[in-house]
Amino acid sequence: MEASTTTRTHLSAIADLSRWALEAGDLDALLKLAVALIAETVGADCGLVLALDEESDELTVRACAGTAGSSIDGARCGLEPALSPRGSEPLVVPNFAAGDAVAVPSLLAPYSIASGVSLLLDGEGSPFGVLAVYSRQREHFDAKDVTFLRSGANLLASAIKRHAGERRLEQTREHSRLVVESLRNAIIVIDDDNRILSVNPAAVELFGYTAREFGGMHPRALLHPEEREHADNRFELGLRPDRPTSFVGRRLHKDGSTVHVSVNASRITQGGTPATLLEYSDVTELAEATARLEESEEHLRRVFDTVQAALIISDNDERIVFANVAASEMLGYSQEELLQLTPAAFVHPEEREALSERHRTRTLD
Repeated sequence: MEASTTTRTHLSAIADLSRWALEAGDLDALLKLAVALIAETVGADCGLVLALDEESDELTVRACAGTAGSSIDGARCGLEPALSPRGSEPLVVPNFAAGDAVAVPSLLAPYSIASGVSLLLDGEGSPFGVLAVYSRQREHFDAKDVTFLRSGANLLASAIKRHAGERRLEQTREHSRLVVESLRNAIIVIDDDNRILSVNPAAVELFGYTAREFGGMHPRALLHPEEREHADNRFELGLRPDRPTSFVGRRLHKDGSTVHVSVNASRITQGGTPATLLEYSDVTELAEATARLEESEEHLRRVFDTVQAALIISDNDERIVFANVAASEMLGYSQEELLQLTPAAFVHPEEREALSERHRTRTLD
């Protein structure tokens, strides 16, 4: 083959490899296509891509082309000298029959191999394996072939690293999904176009919508009508938190009932898309218990205000926490003013020490 024709063939093959490396979604399919093209371009009788298992120091055939065909696909072998290039330098064997040459790889012993070239394929953080081509002719591979093989190995290494990165990212996403789904709190992720990107099972349980229904609804459906104008409650309407924010509010269940929630809102990126993550804790029972307590306290105040005697209640720090109407009228202070005083304000100076002593004794008891 003339030099100019060889160069054109090499360049054309590099162009195809570059395109495949960028576009291929399946690594094994890419390796099979690539090794076939590489072997054909340099006129090799056999081409191999072998993956390294660092724990066992064994190589596994991931792709093969040429003489050996599919007969050694998936076969395993040790790190034999012919398959152990060092660093970035190709291992070129012009003649396996020469006295000082390394031996033919055991996988190819039946195929009358005479010469070969092997190159290390870099992976992400550690070697991926080996790219190798072999011929039945001695001194078959020239310097231009070796240069082409270097380029092909570099392109394959880039594709291998990209696939490893994508696999790691997918694993991270899957892990995050499993973590979110295992949370007891409801999680809803909303993008900047007010579309619900994802919900966890706790959100389905809290609000009564299925995951499919969430995917087709506007987040505003969750807002309680009386709270749609509140600034800190409008994340379901597109407001974006500039920092992690927490608040308590009311939301609506699918059946129209009110759900009291504590909400944590923060900005995240999901699948490369800027989004708002809303975490809801159901505090309905606490809100209802608080409301009942407030009603009970209000009822107690009304009862106390009907009593004709002056009633004042103070805490352990001698602060007045309640005074009825009769106390206000007797002492000449409004009820609000009484809450700013201590009982000692109404005691004769000569009796204040005795009052303080009684208070201390009561506190100790």
